[in-house]
Amino acid sequence: MTKAAVGLAMFDLEREIKREGRMRTVTGAIFDQMTVGVSSGAGYVVGQLETDDYWKYVGSGRGPGGMPPVGRLAEWVQRAGVAVSPWALAKSIAKHGTRDFRLKKANVFTSAIDKWEQGPALGELEQVSGKELEDAAVEVVKTLGK
Repeated sequence: MTKAAVGLAMFDLEREIKREGRMRTVTGAIFDQMTVGVSSGAGYVVGQLETDDYWKYVGSGRGPGGMPPVGRLAEWVQRAGVAVSPWALAKSIAKHGTRDFRLKKANVFTSAIDKWEQGPALGELEQVSGKELEDAAVEVVKTLGK
């Protein structure tokens, strides 16, 4: 696989996650922190997407139990411009879970990844990979036939 093909696929994934996420989140700050990258070595190419560790709660929410981090909620309250006590919000989440959790909403990241997997970028990457594998096999046969 070419590094460029994987890079294009990862760019498409990042765009899909941001599109999906910005429609369903209040501040969207997690998407500003998100990065994609591609690394390669002898015989491999790897695409990676990194973001803050609270990604698993974005869109799908958090269930009741345990106290969520008040500091992070204070940051969110400030960014969102919501007039609520971060501590009271944390207590409410600990007791009831978030609204998205109660409504059983899908996680923004996983639903965007599902859409991306069905889209054209991954299919194009598979075609490029298949062509490269085919070309490499032909070269091996040619070399062995000499």
